[in-house]
Amino acid sequence: MYFRRENNRLVTLDPMFEQFKIFIRTKPDADYKIIIGTDSMVFGERTRYITAVTLQRIGNGATVFYNRVIKKTVSMPARIMQEVNLTIEIANQVIIPKCLEEELYYPIEIHIDIGNKGKSNQLRSMALGYAKGCGFDEGVIKLKPEAFGAAKVADRYTR
Repeated sequence: MYFRRENNRLVTLDPMFEQFKIFIRTKPDADYKIIIGTDSMVFGERTRYITAVTLQRIGNGATVFYNRVIKKTVSMPARIMQEVNLTIEIANQVIIPKCLEEELYYPIEIHIDIGNKGKSNQLRSMALGYAKGCGFDEGVIKLKPEAFGAAKVADRYTR
């Protein structure tokens, strides 16, 4: 699997985690967390999904990598649930196993781009139920306005 840096350069998982370690070494006593969130943007018949993986130094910066997937455009509810699925898939199948392998034991948050208002609000309970069913405790699942990993970070790279 490939990720992109903020400068759009492609990297594999090993170099990505090496950059995480370099970032941590600059302030090893700081508190960190890993945030995973997906946003999408429709471009006619194609939709670009961006899943951002953010290593946040709490209160003092972050480093971001993102994965880009392009799929056929589907209905808004299906697109929102695809965002949730991509977030969980990358968390469970890629990031968590690699964190364990690299002994980077930091809290992980799942950010879902659904708020209290708007059309996506109707999918709130379904998205929460799906994330919980995939093994994520309600305390690590963040929705708007707390879901900046999806609504702000991933959104930045969808354009």
